[in-house]
Amino acid sequence: IIWETPGPYIVWVDEASEVSSPNWCPAGLRLCVTQGREPEKQVIAVTQRLAEIHPVFRSQSEHIFLMVPAPIMLDLKTLSGNVRREATWLDRELGELHGAHGDYSHLWYCRDTDEMRRCAPIPLHGREVPAASDEDAEGVDSDSCEASAGA
Repeated sequence: IIWETPGPYIVWVDEASEVSSPNWCPAGLRLCVTQGREPEKQVIAVTQRLAEIHPVFRSQSEHIFLMVPAPIMLDLKTLSGNVRREATWLDRELGELHGAHGDYSHLWYCRDTDEMRRCAPIPLHGREVPAASDEDAEGVDSDSCEASAGA
């Protein structure tokens, strides 16, 4: 049904580990992830357990956001090859972000440019958000990170 429904649309998969496993993913969802760009069938997959989702979600993603607090080391190791960074580096960066900015700050990886950027917390309605730092991990100011992430 997912693949046969005409686009354009965005499929939002909250807790992707509930609809897939490391060895299985529904055929229609897998087609949307691997071939959905042309027929405008986009997928946003969210999970707290990276090691428990099908690899197609990680290998075909254009953007990966790692939120703080950091996931467990098994999940960081699972993701490290997809963002071309060591798991210990990811853990350290996320720990520093959490210490400086608290929850909902994140690292943003863009596969097209192979850039990893440090980003300030995502503003939530009714919550105060700490000010962003002047520079991210790659030396790019956080304003351009937020502008790029929203583009």
